[in-house]
Formats: sequence, structure tokens, C-alpha cells
Amino acid sequence: MQRTFAFVARDLLSRGSRPFRTIAAALLMLGLTAGSVPAAERGAMHQGVRVVQDLSTSVDATVRDGSLSQTQRRLRLGHLLISRFNLDKMCRYLLSDHWAGVSGGDRNEFRRLLGQYIIASFGRHFETAPQVKLHVMNMRPKGDADLQVRSLLDLGAQAAPLDISWRLMREGQKWRIVDVVVRGFSLMALLRSEFTSIIEANDGQLKSLLSKLREKTAAINAGV
Repeated sequence: MQRTFAFVARDLLSRGSRPFRTIAAALLMLGLTAGSVPAAERGAMHQGVRVVQDLSTSVDATVRDGSLSQTQRRLRLGHLLISRFNLDKMCRYLLSDHWAGVSGGDRNEFRRLLGQYIIASFGRHFETAPQVKLHVMNMRPKGDADLQVRSLLDLGAQAAPLDISWRLMREGQKWRIVDVVVRGFSLMALLRSEFTSIIEANDGQLKSLLSKLREKTAAINAGV
């Protein structure tokens, strides 16, 4: 399983990674299919579900706004994404056992670079996302502060539908996305496997991962 995660993670981190493109397409379409939620659930829509739907609606409007330059569009998309993701919790999870030994300055730098990497990875696929339909199937609370929203991405007659789940956690009154699962693979688990491999291959030094994130983000932004 560890080898499988590492293999898929390397593809995920590479240029043109399919998981990021798939999730970008899902975000673009989710806000347009709220009607697929069962009527009994629509009346009292869970706030966590609304977070994902509101994000997709805002992303779709931004992508279609012809008055924005490419730079303005990327900045706005970046703000929309980062404001809905719980980066602090994601950072702790991704660094796992290495978190305790990381200085405050390096933690802040990792958080900043992770945000930039997510923005670049998702952003490059938004404008070219395929015209697909995403249906909200159900939501499964896992306690008072943990929620999974299951959706089905309809790719048409050319391919089988994709099962995509969104995991959200609540802190105080706010629900934020902490993971996305595509084809049964957790985005965070894939990234943690790859990040851990990079750190351990460099004597446990976080700086090696920071350099790799800068390199990958720059390559994505440059279209390399």
C-alpha cells in the first residue's frame, strides 16, 4: 500500500496531474447541481455541504468573469480556495511525526508554500476543466465536527462516473475542507506519503521539502 501511495503521489505532484484536474472539474460543477440533493435534506442543508457548494459557485463565477486578467483570476481563485481549506490542520497531518521538530518559522513557511502549491495545482485546470456534471449523493456526519459529503462526477458516455468525497471538519462555527477523496484515494494521504519520502530521503530535513514545493509550484506556474 505504501508503494502504491508513493507511486500515485508522484503522478499527483507531476505536471498535468489527473486528480487535481478532476477535483477542479468537480468544484466547477458542484454548485450547479444542488437540486440532486434529496428534497428532505435540502430544507435543512448542512452548513458543511453549503461550504463546498458556495465554493464551487464562486469558482465558476470567477472563471467565467471575462473582465478579469489571468493574474487577477488566479489571485481571486487562490483566495477562494485557501479560505475554504483548513491549512493549519492539513499541515499538521501532512508533516505527521515530523511536525513536533519543526520550528515556528519553518511551519509558517510550509503553510505558505503548501497554499501556493494547492492554488497552482488547482488553478491551472479550472479554465480547461471538462464539461461534466457532479451530483451530490449524500452526506455522512462522523460526529458533531466531522462530515463527509459524497458526490458522483458524471463524465458522460466516454467513461465511468467518478466517486468523489469531500471531508470537512468544524472549528467553532466554521466548516472547512480538510481532504478530497477521488477513486478511493485520499489527496492528503497521497501527499503525506510523498512529503514523508522526501523528508526521510534527506536526513529528516524539512528544507528539502520546502525546496521541492518551490520547484514544483514554479514549474506549474511556468507551464513546464
